[in-house]
Amino acid sequence: MIDHYRPICTLSNIPKMLGRLVLLPMQRALSLFLAAGQHGFLRGRSTVTNLLEFQEYALCGVAGCCQVDLVSTDFAKAFDRLSHHHNMVQDIILAKLDSVGVHGALLAWFSGYLSDRSLVVRIKGALSAPFLTSSGVPQGSHIGPLLFLLVIDSVVEMFKGLPVLLFADDLKVFFRVGSARDCRRIQAALDRLSVWCGQNSLHLNPSKCSIVSFYRSDSFTCFDYHINGIALNRLTSVVDLGILFDSRLSMTDHINRISARAMKTLGFLKRNTRDFQDIPALVTLYRSLVVPTLEYGLVVWSPFYAAHIHQLEHVQHKFLRYVAYKLRIPGENVNYQELMGLCGLRILEARRAWADFAFFSLLVSGALDCPHLVEQTITASFLHPKQHHSGGKKRNPFFPPERCCLRCKNDAVMVYNEKTTFFQVKNANECALLNVAVNPVCPVEV
Repeated sequence: MIDHYRPICTLSNIPKMLGRLVLLPMQRALSLFLAAGQHGFLRGRSTVTNLLEFQEYALCGVAGCCQVDLVSTDFAKAFDRLSHHHNMVQDIILAKLDSVGVHGALLAWFSGYLSDRSLVVRIKGALSAPFLTSSGVPQGSHIGPLLFLLVIDSVVEMFKGLPVLLFADDLKVFFRVGSARDCRRIQAALDRLSVWCGQNSLHLNPSKCSIVSFYRSDSFTCFDYHINGIALNRLTSVVDLGILFDSRLSMTDHINRISARAMKTLGFLKRNTRDFQDIPALVTLYRSLVVPTLEYGLVVWSPFYAAHIHQLEHVQHKFLRYVAYKLRIPGENVNYQELMGLCGLRILEARRAWADFAFFSLLVSGALDCPHLVEQTITASFLHPKQHHSGGKKRNPFFPPERCCLRCKNDAVMVYNEKTTFFQVKNANECALLNVAVNPVCPVEV
């Protein structure tokens, strides 16, 4: 039963406030020294940026008729098992801080923060005797996640040039496979990862690690990867940070999955609001419970096939019919546009378009810390637009499925299609976004 619980430190307000004050100025500085593939607990990075970097790599590989093998790993309680034996973790963190310019009193403060930490376990009001921690970083604190990133950062060195992405302790390694030699290169990296885990008192759970091959060609290279002599499960799809990727990268399975989940949540909402007559309250519940299911990570999977668009809109239409029922509007007289105006809702397709370009605006303005995505976006989408032969299945906001025009004048770039318009002023390197709109417009001279 204890295995199902995670120890979270309950800290007093003053240490948490002090930790917050120390973290804010240090987080951005330390992020410059962490692996570029780390997207967890860092300002300007998120699960979406992590997934987009992987998706971009995989889609480019598949578009080039290559196979991409993805190995997803699972660390068993990584936050809790970083050993304090011989002050190993403390020495790693302090050495990392010292190497990036943290010296003197601040370094001494971190040393005191990490050493001689005692805990007390509380269960239903009963307290245990105090004891010194022998492993882990303090969870529930502001500084704990950043310290964990400093410790786990060296794992990237085990992959020697192979693409690797992390979100805290969620690690995935992937590579374009053209022959068995490429597969053996991935296997060698997994062997080095096992050695690194042993040196840092971390444990991989091979039963939860998996391998998925992404391809669309007829040829397929099947290689039996293993960790510590245990063969990894080969799957046809994988849920990565909440997004379901199938072997064809079509995102159809994910759309079906979230549509079903949203319908179940909407059913829960309707069953528990039978006596509600306040429409704004219903709308608030819908936005809080149902919409997040339909919109999490939408920059990664946003659909462009009409069938998928209608499938998602059907969820909102069902909610609007429930609102019409509350307002005693006959079913045959339901006008979705009027009800959306009454509820302050927009069609989901428009919300996804705005989300795509809001993300794009944050990316090119520097609010998101993803140099790789910026490079791929500007170089591939603007300067060298590609025609993908995959039937429009390259789902990425930076590669619209049907580009109608690419026009350059006076060092300005304008790209638009039948649904989207955005401008980039001066040149691609400066990345300045001037305007974003989701409604079709005629070509405009810039």
